[in-house]
Amino acid sequence: MSCIDFTVPSYPYFILAGSARYRPGDLHVSRRGIECFDMIAVESGTLYMSVGEETFAVAPNDILIIPPMTAHRGYKICREETFFHWLHFMTREPFCLKSSSALRQSDFHSDEHILLPIFQTVSPGTFSQMRRSMELLETLALNRYDKAMHTKAPMYSPIQRQRMLMEIFQSVALTEMSGSAAEIPQLILTYIQAHYNEKITLATLADIASCHPTHVIRSVKKQFNTTPMQLVTECRIRHACQLLLQTSLSVTEIAYAVGFSSPAYFGRQFKEICHMSPNTYRTVLKEPIVPQS
Repeated sequence: MSCIDFTVPSYPYFILAGSARYRPGDLHVSRRGIECFDMIAVESGTLYMSVGEETFAVAPNDILIIPPMTAHRGYKICREETFFHWLHFMTREPFCLKSSSALRQSDFHSDEHILLPIFQTVSPGTFSQMRRSMELLETLALNRYDKAMHTKAPMYSPIQRQRMLMEIFQSVALTEMSGSAAEIPQLILTYIQAHYNEKITLATLADIASCHPTHVIRSVKKQFNTTPMQLVTECRIRHACQLLLQTSLSVTEIAYAVGFSSPAYFGRQFKEICHMSPNTYRTVLKEPIVPQS
């Protein structure tokens, strides 16, 4: 997992916020050269975003933060109506990108740092809390159905808007090194969702969580009633299902695209989880996409 390390004070400041409703078949536009951070919080549907060299399927309760001057675009059309909130903010102080392996326990207890994950999944309660703050800040609303951008005047003073931004940060910032049993499962799940198509081992996950592999297994099993590696498999199968329905890639190509080491192993795991072969799944469930004007 990567995160953004802000040096404070001064604190990041609010610029603008809004929401967007996309139709099935819509694609996020390509952008580059935006001189501020762009936080995206998906409420419903899935937004498929390419940020630099990484891709993210941003689903409900997911938060994605795009750093300034970073090229980003939709790499795949929305399969269903997708509604998301966005928020722009910036900082006058230095910031840097860090991997979780570079974080130290002291970073979480320093009065001089705010750590925001680039991508994470939060609990429904946390998402609801931050969504309320984002809605109060929003002055723009894009609706692809009526092809219009609706505007409204700001309801709050600059000081009030800044306070709401800090409340949002409080909801999404990392506050502890993920060593406790309560924090490890969410950290592991967030990492798997962002890196499912890469080689992931138990040692990898233990390094991400900064604890012993046995502790990772125990914590994940307690929270999700499954093993960490089974979470990896299930995440890969979910993405394989999307590719089977949305692309013409062969089963072999899909197997490698989602991170399996061989098509045969992919086929066995797919049948165990979905109770049918990949080809049968595609034949039975695939529906053509009807373009919408």
